[in-house]
Amino acid sequence: MIVSPTNVSVPLIAPSVNVQTEQAARDNRVREPVTPTVALAKTN
Repeated sequence: MIVSPTNVSVPLIAPSVNVQTEQAARDNRVREPVTPTVALAKTN
């Protein structure tokens, strides 16, 4: 039973990192990390 929740937690973290990576890539292209950072703070 301990293995089941562990496997569920891993996939939940994976997509979160992927989304942040995509946003980071966009920030690098725009070269304005301050604006998207504020938007993410408001979204959270």
